[in-house]
Amino acid sequence: MTTVGERLFEANLSTPLQFECAWGEVQLLCQCHPLREPNQDSCLCLDLGPDGLLLAVADGMGGHRHGQIASRLALESIEEQVILSLEDERGLRVGVMDGFELAQTKVQDLGSGAGTTLVVATIDQEGLRSFHTGDSMALLLGGRGLIKHQTLDHSPTAYALRAGLIEESELLSHPDRHVLLSAIGHPGLQIDVGPAVPLAVQDTLLLASDGLTDNLTTDEIVRLTSRGTPGEICASLGERTRASMLATDDSGKPDDLSLMLFRPKSAT
Repeated sequence: MTTVGERLFEANLSTPLQFECAWGEVQLLCQCHPLREPNQDSCLCLDLGPDGLLLAVADGMGGHRHGQIASRLALESIEEQVILSLEDERGLRVGVMDGFELAQTKVQDLGSGAGTTLVVATIDQEGLRSFHTGDSMALLLGGRGLIKHQTLDHSPTAYALRAGLIEESELLSHPDRHVLLSAIGHPGLQIDVGPAVPLAVQDTLLLASDGLTDNLTTDEIVRLTSRGTPGEICASLGERTRASMLATDDSGKPDDLSLMLFRPKSAT
């Protein structure tokens, strides 16, 4: 099958990159840590024609070059298995799950202790479906900032927040904020698969690495994502996050940043 896509590995974009397909408009922004290189995040936007659209963000972890290798392997595994599954008529969802399993094997085979988060969103006639492990996020907003779908990070703090044990105001400064319970390459891989969520033309889908969520609260993200074109939203999120990272009061957390914005051309 013929696929068209954008693949960002070790990227450092100054402005968002636009990608147009039959399913809608995608804006991508991938920037490295403001104080170091290279970027350990990777992004994938894959137009599968009538079979759908696939978006993915991976945030690599590990010293030296291990993190960016892990994130790249994860996205290459997703792309490889999705294409094989569609060619064999096994479907998009099967391909994504096979991609997670292949990524787990490849990253573990590095033998370096590296890992990567991975969030994947598929868009087809059923709507949106998310797949994730770790703390890279998928957030679907409807009109007026209504949250229609949001992934739950695989972290003790996210579970505590969901249970009402801590407040969101405590989250960005919590000492366990960066503890992960699951990631590609780590034992006991957990893959959460979301339900199929129908899309409306005013919906906006955001995928992001934790460079965003470690610097902006959910309320700030929703507010900034609820107005403007995908390009304007992507740029404003990037600018606001960068400002937080470089704040002189040390309130921000410098990190790599990856953002993907999608808005559908028609309802599903």
